[in-house]
Amino acid sequence: MSSFIRIVQILVLLVTSVFAQVLANRYFPFLYLDFPLFAVLYLTLAEESLVWMVISGTAVGFLQDSFSPGLPGVNGFAKISVAFVAYLANVFIAVDRVVTRWIMLFGCSLLCSLLVLV
Repeated sequence: MSSFIRIVQILVLLVTSVFAQVLANRYFPFLYLDFPLFAVLYLTLAEESLVWMVISGTAVGFLQDSFSPGLPGVNGFAKISVAFVAYLANVFIAVDRVVTRWIMLFGCSLLCSLLVLV
């Protein structure tokens, strides 16, 4: 029962982050925060599992692509790639302090934006 509740919590987190991104882009176009990327990175670092990284990155990417006019699959690929880099950084470097998490979040955000634009 507890694993079912955890899965529902993760789904609510992912869907809420995508809708927050859609609303932020609609009402605050000058403020660019990638809420779905934050959710994927949180799940990657909290669960420390490649399976959660691939599932959450794919789901968020395709859900975000369904609301954007761009090519389908681009955001999913970018989220999975960035989450994999974050997972490797978490495995090789202890990313447990606040400063290192902010630095990693900033770097992953830049990498994700670069992958989507290219």
